[in-house]
Order: sequence, then C-alpha cells, then structure tokens
Amino acid sequence: MYIICCYDVASRRNKPVNKLCAAYLQPLQRSVFAGHITERQLMKFQIALAEVIDTEEDTITIFVAANAIHLARWQIGVVARGGTII
Repeated sequence: MYIICCYDVASRRNKPVNKLCAAYLQPLQRSVFAGHITERQLMKFQIALAEVIDTEEDTITIFVAANAIHLARWQIGVVARGGTII
C-alpha cells in the first residue's frame, strides 16, 4: 500500500517523530512523508508514533491508498530536500 503521513506536533517531539517517519517513508516536506509500506509495517509505524506523541496536543494524519497509481500529485514551489520536479 502507499501512505502519506502528515504531522503537527509540539516542537520538543518534532525530531523523534521526524526520525520515525524517515525510518519508514521518504520526506516530501518538513512534516509530510510518503511511501510504499506493508500492512505489518503500517501497524508497527502507528504503534511507534502513538508511543512518541501526546494525543492531547499532537496530530498525525495518515492517508492510505492501495498504491501510488491512484493518486495525483501537484507541487508548486520549492522541492523538499533536493528532489526534482519533472
């Protein structure tokens, strides 16, 4: 499956959440990651995220698609972390 993970967390938890997202996905923007992942990996990822964040303050949204083929993506502006728009 293909997922997009977006997060808005307190600054003190930003680095651990970012590191966790980078372990499973590729960065698109500062707090947006995407990539292919198995159901088992997704479950592990969600559990790990839940252990790092404060559910009273932080928000993580995960969009799930069967695959990236069924998504359209447009980007305007600076490409994150040295990527290229084709």
